Amino acid sequence: LLDWGIDRKVFSITLDNASVNDTIVNLMKTQFNLQNSLICNDSYFHVRCSAHILNLIVQEGLGVASNALKKIRENIKYVKGLEARKIIFKECVLQVRGIDTKMGWRMDVPTRWNSTYVMLDSAIKYKRTFGCLAIEDTNYVHCPSDDEWNKAVRMCEFLKPFFVMTNLISGSTYPTSNRYFMQIWKIEKLLHEFVMCEDLVIKEMALASMKYSISRGRKKTRIQAKRQRQVL
Repeated sequence: LLDWGIDRKVFSITLDNASVNDTIVNLMKTQFNLQNSLICNDSYFHVRCSAHILNLIVQEGLGVASNALKKIRENIKYVKGLEARKIIFKECVLQVRGIDTKMGWRMDVPTRWNSTYVMLDSAIKYKRTFGCLAIEDTNYVHCPSDDEWNKAVRMCEFLKPFFVMTNLISGSTYPTSNRYFMQIWKIEKLLHEFVMCEDLVIKEMALASMKYSISRGRKKTRIQAKRQRQVL
């Protein structure tokens, strides 16, 4: 920033919601405060990435059905592991019939919940095929139970609106607050609706997500209060 000559022109910086970023931000604040160049006593200097916070909130919700999620992940990993297994799986697809194979089955990146949604959505379409594989392949021991498949369906129902809204946010190369604020508000509204849902899986996922969101909000409030006391 010094080399570029913009050290006195920085209003805010957006980073992932990670503790290591807090450290570097505090160092930067110290430097900028010496220059008296921050607006509103640096209250708006560090802005957490909304997409990253949303990821953390949803990950908390997914923890409610982690066993079913892990089993479906192992399902796909098993089939993708060997070419011979892929051949048997394709034969099972032909046996059960009526499977739309255009989408295929995807493996997720566990730290990215939107890829987990895509994985679940694709795996559910092949539910009957995995059942057939359990009969054809004696080494296959990861077949989910009906209850675990039902949890996967509930997880998809929970994740779908978040997936749609996140795509609206990430679809822009310059997602300023006027683009994402309404989507974040809709997500909060959805969580409140899901908490009142009669489906226990969706309700528990929403409660876990809201609990994390509230705890982060309280932490932020404590940090802001501490800064105000320091200013006074």
